[in-house]
Amino acid sequence: MKKKAGGLVDTVVGKGRSIPIHTVLDKKGGVDYTSYRITYYKGRLRKRERFKTLEAAKKRGRELIGDGVGGNQAQTLGAEELRAVTTAAEILQPTGMKLTQAARTVAEVKEILGGRGTPQEAARAFVKTARKGEIKERTLGEVYKEFMGLLATEGTAKTREYKHSFRYWQDCSQRLGALAEHFKDTNISEISASELEAFLDKIPVRHVTAQGVQYTKKFTSPQGRTRNNYRTAFCTLFRFAREREYLPMDIKTEAERIRKAGERKTKKTLALELRGKVYTGAEMQQILDGLPDRWRPLAVLGAFAGIRTSEIHRLQWEDINFDRKFIEVGKDQAKMGSRRVIEMSDQLIAWLKPVSKKSGWVLPHYAHDSTLNIEFKKSRKLIPVPMIRNGLRHSYASYRIWEIGDESRVAWEMNTSVRKLHANYFSPTDPVALKEWKQVLPKN
Repeated sequence: MKKKAGGLVDTVVGKGRSIPIHTVLDKKGGVDYTSYRITYYKGRLRKRERFKTLEAAKKRGRELIGDGVGGNQAQTLGAEELRAVTTAAEILQPTGMKLTQAARTVAEVKEILGGRGTPQEAARAFVKTARKGEIKERTLGEVYKEFMGLLATEGTAKTREYKHSFRYWQDCSQRLGALAEHFKDTNISEISASELEAFLDKIPVRHVTAQGVQYTKKFTSPQGRTRNNYRTAFCTLFRFAREREYLPMDIKTEAERIRKAGERKTKKTLALELRGKVYTGAEMQQILDGLPDRWRPLAVLGAFAGIRTSEIHRLQWEDINFDRKFIEVGKDQAKMGSRRVIEMSDQLIAWLKPVSKKSGWVLPHYAHDSTLNIEFKKSRKLIPVPMIRNGLRHSYASYRIWEIGDESRVAWEMNTSVRKLHANYFSPTDPVALKEWKQVLPKN
């Protein structure tokens, strides 16, 4: 039977060389078994050896590296880098593109965009523009009226004839009515997934009376299954629009790009998610507006500079240079004992300068950091935004990585490693969330 290669399980590294170890799945006498294969270069020749155990493969790898045998440039990658290259090649396989070709294309696209959006957004916008002549312009209000006309005739509750069930008409009317009112004059082809998600976060409450539909000044934000039910209704309306050629035929609708709400989570799952959760722009604005002046530097320096609370506690105003726009965290102030200089953004300066002083401690000073946290939480708990453990540094890491695309630089700014950055801080975000985050500014 033909041997089947498994995944990369380990890499022997030393003297600037690396030898990867893969599993090999085989069958002998009707019995499945696994062996371990090392791959290395001897001169220009590519060599392979198989072993029964992982330890035996590692031992042989160390022997080869000790003898000066190992990888060429491709083999000097670590385990994580090799996995990344392999995964990238697998993703590109259906497209027929080589890894280097894909890298050049992405780099060129990002250079053309100049930070204005992502390649995915640019591609979707291009397809919409290229096919604009192929689709019929319709506002969402018009599409809604046409769709509801398929479910029932016009009229009052007594005279209306339902072409499907009353329950289905009622459900669509309830879940799509407010959406149609909100986007009634907007072409359905111009509505984005982020706009639909923002609407889901703040849906106006409506009441159907004998006089018609009335909107109150209250809002609701559906969660869990209810949110997914709204998403399903939106998808139904947008697919109907696609069938009527009001949207491009062969690309996913914006409603289908709305993220699904998670299923019911266990306490363990919630704890893991909380570790990497970040504050939204609206939440951060509420926090900073609600904090008294003496505590605002702690939140600002954590959220917009990624500095640890214990390090902020040891900072003095003399360490912050507003003219040259940098903060110096000395080795006696840093947790890891290494000095670093952090560039200050205009957003950070806008929040920090109004509460700054010529000298002295940046924060109220206590004998221990734990006392600082206790006193800070007394003011923080008065603000109706749920507290996220280490949420300020989580937020800085996530938005900063998306902003500059340089993980090594962000790790240096935060005085940590790239590995710890991913394991402890980073949460995926998107351009819309980053834009909202950058708009968090003082009211004046």
